[in-house]
Amino acid sequence: MAPPRKSAGKKTKRKTKTPSFSTLASSPSTVEPQAAAAETSSIDVLTEFVLEDILRRLSLADLLRAALASHRWRRLASRCLPRDPPLLGYFFHPAEVHVPFPERDPKIVETPAVFAPLDASSPRLSLDFAPDASRFLVYDAHQGLLLLEPSESVPKVVLPRFLVLDPATRRRTVLSPPPRDTVPDDRRWRSSRYYVGSALLSRAHPSKLCFEAVCFAIDGGHPRAWVASVDDGKCRWRALPRDEQVLVDFDPYWFEGRAVRAAGKIYWHICQSSRLLVLDPSTLRFSYLPAPNELFAHNRNPKYRIGETPDGRLCLVTDAEQQLQLWVRGKGDKGWIMERKIVDLLVLCDKLRGLPVDPMFRTLCVWPSDMDAGRTGKVFIKTWGFGRFSFHMDTGKMELLSTKRGKEYGHPMFAYFLAWPPAPCGVGGFARSQFTCFHFWGQCFCMLSPLTAFLGKLRVWGYGPMCDKKIDFENLLFRKKSKHHPQNPTMAPPRKSAGKKTKRKTKTPSSSTLVSSPPTVEPQPAAAAAAATASIDVLTEFVLEDILRRLSLTDLLRAALASHRWRRLVSRCLPRAPPLLGYFFHPTEVPPPFPEADSKIQHTPAVFLPLDLDASAPRLSLDFAPDAFRFELHDSHQGLLLLEPSERIRRAGGSLPRFLVLDPATRRRVLLPPPPPDTVPDDRRWRSSRYYVGSALLSRTHPTKLCFEAVCFAIDGGHPRAWVASVHDGKCSWRALPREEDVLVDFHPYWFEGRAVHAAGKIYWHICNSWRLLVLDPSTLRFAYLPVPDALSEHKYRVGETPDGRLCMVTDAEEELQLWARGDGRGSDNGWVLEKIIVDLAVFCDDAGVPDLPSDPTYRTHLVWPSDMDAGRTGKVFIKTWGFGRFSFHMDTGKIERLSTKRGKEYGHPIFAYFLPWPPAALRSDPDGR
Repeated sequence: MAPPRKSAGKKTKRKTKTPSFSTLASSPSTVEPQAAAAETSSIDVLTEFVLEDILRRLSLADLLRAALASHRWRRLASRCLPRDPPLLGYFFHPAEVHVPFPERDPKIVETPAVFAPLDASSPRLSLDFAPDASRFLVYDAHQGLLLLEPSESVPKVVLPRFLVLDPATRRRTVLSPPPRDTVPDDRRWRSSRYYVGSALLSRAHPSKLCFEAVCFAIDGGHPRAWVASVDDGKCRWRALPRDEQVLVDFDPYWFEGRAVRAAGKIYWHICQSSRLLVLDPSTLRFSYLPAPNELFAHNRNPKYRIGETPDGRLCLVTDAEQQLQLWVRGKGDKGWIMERKIVDLLVLCDKLRGLPVDPMFRTLCVWPSDMDAGRTGKVFIKTWGFGRFSFHMDTGKMELLSTKRGKEYGHPMFAYFLAWPPAPCGVGGFARSQFTCFHFWGQCFCMLSPLTAFLGKLRVWGYGPMCDKKIDFENLLFRKKSKHHPQNPTMAPPRKSAGKKTKRKTKTPSSSTLVSSPPTVEPQPAAAAAAATASIDVLTEFVLEDILRRLSLTDLLRAALASHRWRRLVSRCLPRAPPLLGYFFHPTEVPPPFPEADSKIQHTPAVFLPLDLDASAPRLSLDFAPDAFRFELHDSHQGLLLLEPSERIRRAGGSLPRFLVLDPATRRRVLLPPPPPDTVPDDRRWRSSRYYVGSALLSRTHPTKLCFEAVCFAIDGGHPRAWVASVHDGKCSWRALPREEDVLVDFHPYWFEGRAVHAAGKIYWHICNSWRLLVLDPSTLRFAYLPVPDALSEHKYRVGETPDGRLCMVTDAEEELQLWARGDGRGSDNGWVLEKIIVDLAVFCDDAGVPDLPSDPTYRTHLVWPSDMDAGRTGKVFIKTWGFGRFSFHMDTGKIERLSTKRGKEYGHPIFAYFLPWPPAALRSDPDGR
């Protein structure tokens, strides 16, 4: 029905044949173009006033989608947006559940930040796109950005680096510390500098990493600020002069490092002080804000927290006079007026269970921890071991903040708002290609089933009120990106040809082609293949990476074999840590229960237990090495197993054993001969006093080849000596290192445990009945002693590694399962700090449900002890009993699992965690990895 087009230049006669009778028959398809035109005109006749009234009735997610239709709809949607940015949820660091009053509070253990959505319709944000975020702590949240500082202890004279994340667009940038040359006389103030905290100032674009941040320190008793200006990852620091009008006449240690935003300014609380430090973001000047004097009239150190009311006024909440009071700015006590008394603390305590009966202790166990930065009118209430709550100041509604896996809401809780106005409706540009609304709001999300979906169509399933049907993602891309790939190829308009016009001959259609049929016509196979190819090409790398991160590890590795481009994209999406596949161990006989004597340990071949017992988990075995049953496992590292002969080795007298190294993944093996005597120049001198101890794997240079280094050591004349084996494709070369004269073995080497433990980048050997461990640094190949805490010198302890990579040890001291970690500070014992008391052993014996344990509490706790920490960094401890089974205990969740026995055998000690060699060979930079 389209009108004929006029052709330029010489006109030619257009011949058309008379159509057959079947073409003139009435059919529904002849009316469809008119109906489509009517539908198009029905939108055009609506005025902008009517459209705005319709758009205001939509939800925010649907309103943002409507803004992507055209420039006109973008302009209309921008008028209908709410003025304030929407609150999506809260970021916080989960904390251990406090011990109830009057027990002492355990040390705070920093955990990675998590996101709690505001309601079911809010998006599920996470920080998994930043693998190093687990080593940082959140310090501020502003305009859709998160500011984090390192969690490790840094000297306060040093300015730290910063990590800034955008969870909505999944972007990140690391800011290096301010250079020293930003301050002209930096050497003058460096010795007296004390770093305090940081905050975000502003953001220039809602979807780009263009923002400003500030950090400040105390230089010579006055605050000095450094401002970072970041434009798409490029950071530039500038230092401001010291604020001479603000004198810090107290120890800067009392500053709280995390800032509070309220009424357009930034505040830092000062512990046990009657004032706060204020920073004006517009002028970057510091000042003090005094608290009301009335707060200190009845209590020397009242608790008060500053915040913002729902209508934007500056306020503070306090527990003065055993009441929850709300103060706002006004003409009164130092510029403050008590607006109202919210609730009496005794009435608030009556709503809580388990509090002490004494009224004084009841009120001491409850205090306001913070005001809700989301301006919801709520106050967060903290208790001494009885949970965390939110209290609404207007309605009086009190809610218990739920705990999960033994963790509760940490302090503070950072309210996370959407960057406002959004990029499609702001002045910064029209972000069409990123499909931000579909991914961000959670109303539509990409679901990728098999890898074959990449060769066909990517589909988007909607789970919102406006997205109940499946959308063809391929055609959606064609409509947005290409003008030459229409949705229906048979309805495409004719193209104009340049130059001389030629006759267009049209054949008379047959009657079979003009029979009434549905308007949708399937494209030809060649066209479909071209369309599928184009659908992949138009996807940006940002979108492809987001899709690849949703795949399982097996599918992700298969996708890397497609092309060089996909290999590069997959390498960015791989997890940072190697995946844990399972455990190797030697099954042992079940010992008889107490008080029978333990049976002699009989050697059995090593077996593998997969981590997941589903069909996708690999079933590894050592059947490719027929002589493996004559060896014992001594180490597992980077996909390799190190074994020593199971027959009794003559450890004294200078003999060193041979070694068997296996790769269960590629089913390769190599047998290493003992180190030759000529590797030590004066070997005859030390051979008679030599005592062999143990061995370990050092490193691996290729994930699929037998190219690695191993070490074994012995005691020569009271000092340790190491031999290093360098293996390349089965060829072994030994070299001997000099004796470690700085390390004296003043006890019988018999007390060494031959099996090594890898933890925090070093190798450890336990010493029975000793207060220290032997440590080998793989980078320097130097030995040293590591003392244990003095409180554990006569108790069982096992060294290991926390899930976040810190060196730790677990012990059964004081009939409790305790976790110690390396650190300096208050309560430090030989460089160890008691991090938490995991569980009482008597409680463990009751909760584990171990039958036939003696009723005497002394015997019950002596029959249970920690045998090892899980080398897979799962947060578990393996518990051994005297004839009552073996268990695994999760230190965070408290979950107890009994390790199963099979054919009269149980899990042997130790249990070696087996990781996949990482990164895979297909994704390494060297060309030999194929």
